[in-house]
Amino acid sequence: MQPQRTAYTLQGDSRSLQIEGAAFERAAELLRRSPEFTVLATLKQEPANSGTILSFSHGYNRYLEVQSSGRRDEVRLHYVAAGGSAPRVETFPFRLADGAWHRLALAVSGAQATLLVDCHPLYRRLIPPPDRNFTQPQLTLWVGQRNSKHSLFKGTLQEVRLVSGPHGYLAQCPGLDSECPTCGQFALLQATVQELTTHIHDLSLKLVGTEARLARLEQCDCQKSCYSNGTVHADGATWQRDCNRCSCVHGEITCRPVECDRAECKNPVLHPGECCPTCLRQCLLKGTLYEHGERFAPKECAECVCHDGNMQCTRVDPELACPPLPCDAPDQFTVPGECCKFCPGHTTSTHTLTPGSLLRVHSIGRNFYELSISNIFIIFEIQADNLGMRSCSKLYVADNLNFKGFIMKYTGQ
Repeated sequence: MQPQRTAYTLQGDSRSLQIEGAAFERAAELLRRSPEFTVLATLKQEPANSGTILSFSHGYNRYLEVQSSGRRDEVRLHYVAAGGSAPRVETFPFRLADGAWHRLALAVSGAQATLLVDCHPLYRRLIPPPDRNFTQPQLTLWVGQRNSKHSLFKGTLQEVRLVSGPHGYLAQCPGLDSECPTCGQFALLQATVQELTTHIHDLSLKLVGTEARLARLEQCDCQKSCYSNGTVHADGATWQRDCNRCSCVHGEITCRPVECDRAECKNPVLHPGECCPTCLRQCLLKGTLYEHGERFAPKECAECVCHDGNMQCTRVDPELACPPLPCDAPDQFTVPGECCKFCPGHTTSTHTLTPGSLLRVHSIGRNFYELSISNIFIIFEIQADNLGMRSCSKLYVADNLNFKGFIMKYTGQ
């Protein structure tokens, strides 16, 4: 017996020590919350009495009960296993009903039940884990009896307690050693690992399914719009921006310069606001076609230019258009078809005739001949016969003969 603790002597057959209301709910919640609990009691039981110390019951049905039998000298644990419905009983041989004070601790930790009497561990048993889901609507909690008429404890009870969690017996016997981990803690850890394993398995299945959906999504022709300057363009749409051709491909805009057809003319024209040059109309003059922008001289001191089908001709003023000549006026001469006069012996460019060249020439006077090379008319004077053989309108070149400018005077050696 513990001093300064209230003890209750239980006698007779007419009593009702039932725990109801909020106290019952707290006791049931303690059991539901943890797989480990301990029933503690300090008691003195009359010899030959068989009585219940603590019981969760409904009528004759026992869901969790600690009982001491003085007739058979044993302590009994009545319970319903998790997942089952039939009541089970675990017996621990010990004479508790001897008229003396004892400290009883019956601890359940997962699948293990341990009996301690007077702070001495007596039994440790493996049992099916008890059902701790005390949700039956008519379940009641009794102290010192199973119900109002059966298994009445006779003797004295002091400090009957229900302790949740591991090592509940330490509340009664603080000097005892504790195990780490307890069976209940190990069972809880095992259940946690199993739960994590199941969770990982479920996540793996979801991940496989997600990867399959992503693979199908990557294979499909997803249509993503494009946004450009506040305008939405559908996937696959094309449009022109300035002189670029743009297209929307899966949400990305690509632009390339507009491809123009080749202009089949010498002087194509690019109009303002257009991206491709176009050909303007040709001009027809005296049976000859001239391209737009093409210039020519139909006669001396006249110049014509073709402009979009219209031939525009202007007179050339020699005083303004012709360069000043370095020779005196008597030495200056004119060339048929040319507006400007020339000085003999003055050069502006060079043309080379290789040996063996056969030229068609036209005589324009004594020792003066005229020929055309690349649309350039050349007038030259020959004063030596050893350069080649002259016959009619043909000139045979025996050596390199350089014609500089439009006029060249060759004196030979």
